[in-house]
Amino acid sequence: MDFLTICQKVHQEASEGAGPVSVVGQTGELKKVIDYVNLAWLELQSHRTDWFWMRKTKTFLTINGVAEYTQASLGVSVKRFFPETCRIYKTADGKASEGFLSYIDYADWLQRYGAGVSEDAAPSVFTVSPSKSIILTPAPSVGFTLTVDYQENPTEMTENDEVPGLPLFAHRIIVFAALMHYAFHLNASEVYQRAEIGFDKWLALLEEDQLPQITIDETPLA
Repeated sequence: MDFLTICQKVHQEASEGAGPVSVVGQTGELKKVIDYVNLAWLELQSHRTDWFWMRKTKTFLTINGVAEYTQASLGVSVKRFFPETCRIYKTADGKASEGFLSYIDYADWLQRYGAGVSEDAAPSVFTVSPSKSIILTPAPSVGFTLTVDYQENPTEMTENDEVPGLPLFAHRIIVFAALMHYAFHLNASEVYQRAEIGFDKWLALLEEDQLPQITIDETPLA
């Protein structure tokens, strides 16, 4: 479902009629529905920090002598990086030479490398700054290709045909989450209870599909 369809379904589920014909330029109750859908979408994205659908991979080319790569320069919006996934290779040598890059905490990096100037060379370690920039040490002396996984920041929807990024089967969870907000606004307890049941059901299915599975070590105790 796209943004407009979700808003229309929330309005219909609340027995308030067909709903908005657009998410743009609305006022009054229709604007509330649109706002509640976006609130529900933001809350769902923020509900966990390890949703699979929000995990992305970024590959970029380094610039000779440049150590720090900001979110803006990389064209990403990062909630957190997964340091253990960072791999690098000298671009001229090809991907066959790729290896993992060692990560150190920013505070440790600051103590070891934050003062003074080091000569450019092949990066041996990296850190992530408080502003979520990637800092390579030493700065690359030639072109390297770096790849790292990250969890993207929650985003709002703005266009009628914008489709939320979670799996298609679970789009209805946004309807139920927004409906709870709208039902509370309307003081419609029966609608709220129905929406809560639907939300809990679909959240369980989404978590089963979109979260890392927990494995239990069944090795017997000595």
